[in-house]
Amino acid sequence: MKRLKQLVGKLWVAYDIVYLALAVLIIAVMAAATGEILNYTMGFNPWVGIIGITLLVGVLNFYGEKLIERFKTLGTLALMSGYIIFSILVISSTWGEARQVLATGDTSFIPGDVGIGLVTWTGILYVGYNLAVYPAALFTVKRQKSRKHSLWSGVIAGVLMTFPWFLTYFAILGFYPKEEVLGARVPWLVMLEGFGNWVVVLFGGVVGWTLIETQRE
Repeated sequence: MKRLKQLVGKLWVAYDIVYLALAVLIIAVMAAATGEILNYTMGFNPWVGIIGITLLVGVLNFYGEKLIERFKTLGTLALMSGYIIFSILVISSTWGEARQVLATGDTSFIPGDVGIGLVTWTGILYVGYNLAVYPAALFTVKRQKSRKHSLWSGVIAGVLMTFPWFLTYFAILGFYPKEEVLGARVPWLVMLEGFGNWVVVLFGGVVGWTLIETQRE
């Protein structure tokens, strides 16, 4: 709380209210996504995933930041490894279609003209949405003992945040503008069909772990 007051000043009350609403929204979306993934990959009732992930997040919060740090470290390694595997499988088999989309500048999935204004505004919304979680991660600042530490931490965090996005972007290009993929609840699950059940199960485990991390923030 003290760090938050120093960061945003007198607006900390307003920030707390907005952040609480965002937290409820994120937990609801992530819990629903987890239920969907476990139902699709392992046949569990969606409520098993929803209740299970919510309880696990509560346990992580109860035991404190040391357990959370270890959990997030392992989760990040798993996520990056998983995205590389999934992207190699998908992009290598659909690169011809992705190149065609890039060459033609196809934006047919979105009705109307897509200009630089819409693209810029979408980028601002995405960045702003992610910036909201930074105050919740202020407890990690104590690990940084110098400006060099802070600089490299920022670079590494930026790369780790954008790397999965770029991989997902190029993977989806191979299916653009198919409604069954872009309109799916979890597009990756549809894109990974045909690569074997082990891939789908692995995806469910990796992303489930990541969704727990996201709720913890």
